[in-house]
Amino acid sequence: MAYEARVFQVVIASPSDVIREREIFRDVVYEWNAVHSRKAGIVLLPAGWETHASPETGVHPQEAIHRQVIDKSDMLVAVFWTTLGSPTTEAESGTVSEIRRAHSQRKRVMIYFSSQALPSDVDTDKLSQVRAFKKRLGDQALYSEYSSLDDFRAKLSRDLARMIQEQKRSGSPTPTTSATSEPTLLAPDPAWALAGQTIDLSPEAIRLLVEASEDGHGTILKSRTRAGLNVQTNGKRLADTGNARSETKWSSALDKLYDLRLLSRNPEGTVYRLTADGYDFADSFRDQKDESTQGDSTEPPT
Repeated sequence: MAYEARVFQVVIASPSDVIREREIFRDVVYEWNAVHSRKAGIVLLPAGWETHASPETGVHPQEAIHRQVIDKSDMLVAVFWTTLGSPTTEAESGTVSEIRRAHSQRKRVMIYFSSQALPSDVDTDKLSQVRAFKKRLGDQALYSEYSSLDDFRAKLSRDLARMIQEQKRSGSPTPTTSATSEPTLLAPDPAWALAGQTIDLSPEAIRLLVEASEDGHGTILKSRTRAGLNVQTNGKRLADTGNARSETKWSSALDKLYDLRLLSRNPEGTVYRLTADGYDFADSFRDQKDESTQGDSTEPPT
């Protein structure tokens, strides 16, 4: 008999060394549906890039996965064991990039690390990257460890059930905490950024951070007139209005800083404000200000 239900898409993000965990993830989701979906009025749809991403040209593969899978999902489960996966242009791996993307959209993210016995041919360099990432993550968020595949199944089943109960109470598939109160999950710390190991901020993005940190309100204003795009902060106009190249660079810099949770913004996307992490990054990059602002202070480098 048919019944009405809300559908939540749950995506798994993981490197290639946890294939069995991907299978268990789907089994757990299907088992939850079989037992609870009718009574709860909720159906969970398991998703992954290998099943929900379509071939697409003219775009970086990771960006295609973001738009086709991550952006359309409501929750994300991430699993790691001996490797973070293949690096991307903006993150240590595609999996890490997917976690950040989901978290930047205020979606629920659950992260698991395997403590199972290591294979004899483990790549120690990749394993070191996982351990460094895990240590850094531990200062910003709560993750879970599992000692066997059965342990992973049990913990995922428990955590998924608990999460669904929270969603039923809140009536939303996303966390109810505000952007200012929720943990800064996977926000890259300044030292990693300066070392070039996590992100690569453009000169425009660096200048936005530094100038906004010197603005009394930590605010960046973005507006568009007939003449073109205006980006202003700290009493300065940064974008070269009417210059398509300049406008694109400054607009992309704003988007990048927002995606990294270094800026918050109003629903209209016209007012941006530095977050606590944004101020930290600005302090780290302050020494680079002279280099990024050479020349006329009202004209940006192009």
